[in-house]
Amino acid sequence: MIKPTGFHVLIEMEAVEKTTAGGIIIATHSEHAREQGGHDVGTVLALGPTVHMGYEGCDGATSEERAAQWGYKIGDKVQFDRYQGKLLDIEGYENHRVIVDVNIIAAIGD
Repeated sequence: MIKPTGFHVLIEMEAVEKTTAGGIIIATHSEHAREQGGHDVGTVLALGPTVHMGYEGCDGATSEERAAQWGYKIGDKVQFDRYQGKLLDIEGYENHRVIVDVNIIAAIGD
């Protein structure tokens, strides 16, 4: 398991496109809108130890508490700016990105 350091968040990115059995790419309206808006969606897998430390309203003792005060938790789907952070080039983590905590712009769902 990869553990992010400092104020970084590990996110497993959602695929933007689907393909037919013949290999034709099918994009839904929401996927097209995400592409145009420069945002990505993914699931939060892990938090660095200093996530959201020092931000107003984020005074929890742990990174999980501070992330919850920011508005998300591990396992939540979140939206973030597309080109932020680092796309991992590690076997088994090809669809994962490590981003800075403040680049999470919305929690999706509950």
